Amino acid sequence: MIFQKSIRKYIEDSSIIDTIELAPQEQMFEAVMMGLRLKEGMYIQLFEERFHTSVLEVYCTQINKLCNEGKLILEGNRLRCSEEGFEILNSILLGLCSTNRYLNIAYIVIVCYYLMSFLARG
Repeated sequence: MIFQKSIRKYIEDSSIIDTIELAPQEQMFEAVMMGLRLKEGMYIQLFEERFHTSVLEVYCTQINKLCNEGKLILEGNRLRCSEEGFEILNSILLGLCSTNRYLNIAYIVIVCYYLMSFLARG
């Protein structure tokens, strides 16, 4: 019963912040991170509508390199991982995150820690 009481106390605690404001560049990275985790990938047009810029411009160098290596596939209006890309997706995301000069360093550290924890699990 102690466990249930502590959960209720946690839920009812108004001092706990449950939202974090992200800078536009951080939102862009999150959209790429979540989109590439989908089997069908991310829709480039939706990214453009939301951020008023193309993901292909924001991550031009990295996307071109990863497409040439066969890790990402650009199909019409979608960008998705190949089978090989899915296997190393966290590494791909670490690369995208660490090469984006507009991301806040604290955000990069948090994302890298999160992704590295999944890589360490196997």
